[in-house]
Amino acid sequence: MSPKDTASDHDCDNELYNVVEDHLSISVNELPCGERVNSRSAEVWGSFSSDVPCLDEKSFPHFAPLLAATQEYAGATGSRFRARSWDEHVPPLEKNADPVVAWITAHPSDDVEAAQRRVAQQAAFAEGRPVVREYAKRLRAGDDVLHEELERASRLVMVESVRNGVVATCRRLELWPPKPPPPNVDPNDCSYEDMSAPLDVIAQRAYNDETRRQWMQTGDSCGLARRALTASYIVDFAHEVGATLPK
Repeated sequence: MSPKDTASDHDCDNELYNVVEDHLSISVNELPCGERVNSRSAEVWGSFSSDVPCLDEKSFPHFAPLLAATQEYAGATGSRFRARSWDEHVPPLEKNADPVVAWITAHPSDDVEAAQRRVAQQAAFAEGRPVVREYAKRLRAGDDVLHEELERASRLVMVESVRNGVVATCRRLELWPPKPPPPNVDPNDCSYEDMSAPLDVIAQRAYNDETRRQWMQTGDSCGLARRALTASYIVDFAHEVGATLPK
């Protein structure tokens, strides 16, 4: 190997190491909004069965009532939460008024299908708003149980952010997968977090992890992707309602 090749490999190692260091040196609330969501998971969501809820209620049981109340909203927003969406004031209808007719009267440019969709959205917001307000209040008050689960969600978001950085760097360096594959790396070895390993080994392990995730992406077994999206949604919620995020 020439000195030039050695220097190039060293620069690549440093680039990957810096990606990990940059992500680990900031708190979750300093991440750009786009980085809070697992980008691969966002791509995968389109392949989920429509029978599978967007948010993973089982992995975050203390947030489960909030997640259940906002499932449809999360599905429509790509698993993002925006507080302003829940602040819309809907004037009360007159007694026995048809909500679809009332909507078309107020919004003449909408057809019946659009009006029905908006009325259904308003009904979902009306049903979920008390739960959203309750959880916002509990988080701002420092509810220990919720903050413990929020901290777990934040750690998962950071792990996913590091992983996405590693994958993006490996792709950019044309190591996706490395060719030829490094020897003695088992196909089930997904421990890409070990930055002491050679670059091609890290890349192969990250590729193994991605392959495993793709293999799991069928029906309700898309646990990793759903859990990551749900963790990001919970962190978004806490940020949007003004709660203190974990450091």
